[in-house]
Amino acid sequence: MWIMPHAALDLTLPWAIVSLLLLATGAYGYWGTTKGCIWHKRQFVSASWGFLLMYLCWAIVYIAVENNHIEKVNNDCGERNPDWDEGACELSRQSTVTIATVFVTAGMVLGIYFTLVLSRWVSGLEWKAHLEEEQRLEKWRSGQLENSMIPPSDRRL
Repeated sequence: MWIMPHAALDLTLPWAIVSLLLLATGAYGYWGTTKGCIWHKRQFVSASWGFLLMYLCWAIVYIAVENNHIEKVNNDCGERNPDWDEGACELSRQSTVTIATVFVTAGMVLGIYFTLVLSRWVSGLEWKAHLEEEQRLEKWRSGQLENSMIPPSDRRL
């Protein structure tokens, strides 16, 4: 009982913070994919993966607390819900563990999948930009295109 006092309540704040960070990451990702450059898209992939891992770590901690500190969690449940009996608190704890496990599993699978897809997408955009730059340089080298980096007043006629 002394390992994690107030375990049920102490985990609420980190879950809220991590969820808000995931929301901010999603908003940044939306902006980055609609208006940002390739660098923003690469940062979004990195941030998504980092926050997903943090979210999963907190979920695993939550499952560990719910699973291993049964007496403490059930006592906290009884204090918060005085009209519940011990069976209702135990059922609530088991449901919470099951739901958290399902979310962790789905989060891991979807997170890995979407990170790979996003990473592949951003790499494709980088490769496309590189090929366009190479084509532009090839046209410039062959004389079909003027160098846009040289001001018109400095160009030789």
